Amino acid sequence: MGSRGILHTVLRLKYFPSSNFLEARIGAYQLYTWRSMWDVRDVLVAGVRWRVGKGHAISIVGHSWLPRLEMFQLIYRPPSLPDDTKVAALITDEHDWKEDLINTEFCPEDAACILGIDLRGGEGQDELVWHFERNGQFS
Repeated sequence: MGSRGILHTVLRLKYFPSSNFLEARIGAYQLYTWRSMWDVRDVLVAGVRWRVGKGHAISIVGHSWLPRLEMFQLIYRPPSLPDDTKVAALITDEHDWKEDLINTEFCPEDAACILGIDLRGGEGQDELVWHFERNGQFS
């Protein structure tokens, strides 16, 4: 779901210049292509999750980012973390998980899932991916 084409650029500039496709609004004057994409948005949302890079674009609560089969969000919201806390708050400067913090703040199921995410080589941007394909691409 990266920015790789002219259509993406046009739609991004018109409909979601400061957010992403999943957070975009329909708008008043829609192109046919945008309306068609909007109509299947719920199907995409069901299978799309964030791949963690630096974690700055991903909210711990509310965003789909955990690699699970059924749901990609937390089972339990950590009560001591504000809702707008980003995943970056769980990553050290050396790009490792803050294991003590994660094991303290999250339930065991969520902590195990978070710590199971491989951060090696993921020091780039956070990226929306299609969960059900090995390469993250929609087929």
